[in-house]
Order: sequence, then C-alpha cells, then structure tokens
Amino acid sequence: RLVGSEMCIRDSTKAEQTAHREAKESARAEGKTPVTAEQAADVDRMAEAVLAHDEARALLEVDGRSEVSMFWDEETTLGWDNATVPCRGRIDRLTEHNGAPLAVDLKTTGKSSAPIPWRSAVLDYGYDVQAAAYGRGYHAITGDPLPMAHIVVEKTRPHIVAVSYTHLRAHET
Repeated sequence: RLVGSEMCIRDSTKAEQTAHREAKESARAEGKTPVTAEQAADVDRMAEAVLAHDEARALLEVDGRSEVSMFWDEETTLGWDNATVPCRGRIDRLTEHNGAPLAVDLKTTGKSSAPIPWRSAVLDYGYDVQAAAYGRGYHAITGDPLPMAHIVVEKTRPHIVAVSYTHLRAHET
C-alpha cells in the first residue's frame, strides 16, 4: 500500500462479477461496446472538444462517407518467389478537399497533441505506416493519391485538439 494515499477497496461477490460479465456479453451480442459511465463521459467530452475545434469540425461535417473499407492486393517478393498479398484498410472518413480525395482519421493520444509529441506518437504507433498503406491501397483501387488528415484529441482534460496532415503520393510509399 502507498502511505498517505486514500484508497477505496471494493470486494465484489461472485454473483456481482457474474452479473457484470453477463451484462458485458449481452451488450456485445447486441453489437454494442460496453463502457463504464466514466468512460462514456470521457468520450462525450472528447467529442465535444473535437466539434468545438473549427478545422476538425469542418473535416467531419463536409460531405463524405464514414468507415470506408478498402481491399486490394500488393505484389511483393518473398525470397525467390513473387507473391500477392491481400491487404485491407478502413478509412474513418473519406471526403474531398479542394476537389481531391482526403482521408480523415480520428486518433486519441495519452500524450500531447502538439506537433513534436504527436510526431513521436505517429512513429511509436505506426500511423505513418498506416497512412502509407492506405495511400497505396487507395491508389491501387482508384489511381488517385490519398493524403490523410489526422484529427488528434488528447485523452485527458481539457482534451486539446489538433489537426495534422500527411501528404503521401502513392508512388513514393
């Protein structure tokens, strides 16, 4: 135990644990994601912060489609053999900006949404690889390049929001 820190220890009964597990399983069976009241409140605050950010709001409200799935094949060499690798991706929001396609991806961060810490998170979590793969996939399907806008919202209050752009051309990825 930590000296000087207040604690609330709650022992749950076997029946409470079973009821909680069954409620979660039931929610999942209905296609819902079970969350605590505290988690739901955090999500609501983050959503409000995103919609209060003019640029982020504009990216989400412009005409487009949400959760767009892509399926394509990549040709590659494995050892001495050529191979076809099936690939897939799901774009959070596919829209247009200045007449060109734009992928909008919403990310949360436990760190800062400021440019330098965000660049570090991009590398740590492979978001640069994701952007490149989505760009390659979109180009394979349509022949067009696909830049990506990341809407980044901090998980902790005051839920600061930033928008970061990745401009990739399919032939450079």
